[in-house]
Amino acid sequence: MNKSFYFAPSLKFIANEKLSFIVNTEILQRKSVNAPMLFLSGSTALLDNNIDVFEKIYKKSFTSNNLSIENPTFNLQAQALYKLSDAWTSQTVFSTGKTTADGYYSYLYGSTDGNAINHYISRLNNETRTIDIQQNFIGDFKIGKLRNRVVVGLDYFNTNLRNNATGWNLLGQVTLDDGLSTAVLSQSAVDNLLAVTSVSNTEAEQETYSAYFSDVLNLTPTLSAMVSLRVDLFKGNEVYVFQGGDDETNDDQTAFSPKFGLVYQPIKDKLSLFTNYMNGFSNTSPQEVSDADGTNPTIKSFDPEKANQFEVGVKANLFKNKLSATVSYYNINVSNILMQDPDNVNNAIQGGEVESKGIELSLIANPVAGWNIITGFSHNNSEVLEETEGAGYLGLRPVESGPEDLFNFWTSYTAQSGSLKGFGVGFGGNYASENKPINNTNVGSYELPSYTILNSSLSYSEEKVTVILKLDNIANKNIFRMGYSSASKT
Repeated sequence: MNKSFYFAPSLKFIANEKLSFIVNTEILQRKSVNAPMLFLSGSTALLDNNIDVFEKIYKKSFTSNNLSIENPTFNLQAQALYKLSDAWTSQTVFSTGKTTADGYYSYLYGSTDGNAINHYISRLNNETRTIDIQQNFIGDFKIGKLRNRVVVGLDYFNTNLRNNATGWNLLGQVTLDDGLSTAVLSQSAVDNLLAVTSVSNTEAEQETYSAYFSDVLNLTPTLSAMVSLRVDLFKGNEVYVFQGGDDETNDDQTAFSPKFGLVYQPIKDKLSLFTNYMNGFSNTSPQEVSDADGTNPTIKSFDPEKANQFEVGVKANLFKNKLSATVSYYNINVSNILMQDPDNVNNAIQGGEVESKGIELSLIANPVAGWNIITGFSHNNSEVLEETEGAGYLGLRPVESGPEDLFNFWTSYTAQSGSLKGFGVGFGGNYASENKPINNTNVGSYELPSYTILNSSLSYSEEKVTVILKLDNIANKNIFRMGYSSASKT
């Protein structure tokens, strides 16, 4: 079961020649039943090392419409644009959002006997609220003969996460050789099962205060430089309420992110060489963790992940912009990484370091009127350089890195004249190489096979109306996707 309703009204109001307002909203009502994610045991040796053993139960959901979850979402963004002068514009942005998860969520956890896997379930009751206030001053002016395009801004972001979910409990077991389950998939049976678990009563709040500056400077008509700096202060606070009292922790962090870049055009407006360097960070949101058996749920805060990134590439616009191509090489080193706890599927550990390097290629072509081609390819080589001692990931590809190779292609044609004017046809697909949701010297590796998805579409467009009929996965291939030591089916 998957029912949803989506509504996204947008409003623009021009008060006068200097002041305008834009309001965008998103309202989503969704009720669905989750097909359980499969988590593979990361603490003991694996007897099977590929997905073939699960092919026989591919079409089984191991859930029922009685165990649904509701995920209503509301987002609002309001902007005020005011032209201060010919060179400067003020942009004020207010955003707020609310996301809720209320209902049943389950997962499968693979044991090591090669046949039986455990089925766990919990009743979620989570709510996340966000508020963001941003003030930007955008300038475009010259100092002497040098053109400056400047952004100076302040930003405040607040996120509040409330968690009143039950603990996890064993719902039953699934045997792989026959696909049978011992679980009783009724709401009353599950409620009785969860009544004996502890209920989390946790609230976590994070505030981020940011200031940033960026300037793109045209040194010559064919050479430009960019310099920027962003400073973020993270203020974290979490409260875990338990019987007889409560526990409060605070976690404040400051992060600096400078960025530098150069763009040179050997052939103006047709061929560009670019390079950039960034020392950045990624704020890690609080996450719910618990003991290995699903008891004692709480919310855990983490430090920001830190990254050094270098990129170099070339971009070409040829044949009067009918062909646009970009090729780039990157090298990224990320430290303080959040990693899966090998001894507890319900926990995460921090302190890893990963190096990723690779190439990316994208191409957009419009050979003739109405014919469009979009394609892209990426190759990524990633390796764990540091880990928590004995975790078993050192020197291997991180499980969160996904496939090494990705390829996408889409071509479409829409008739521009004649009796078929407005009718269009499209065809394309996606390819992903094999990847390993478990890759650990302590327990072994588990490989998901590569896959290719082919899609097509028929469309008709007339003035402001467009109708599209799309067919995905034409070949009806069984596809497995990966996560942190986990796999799901599509």
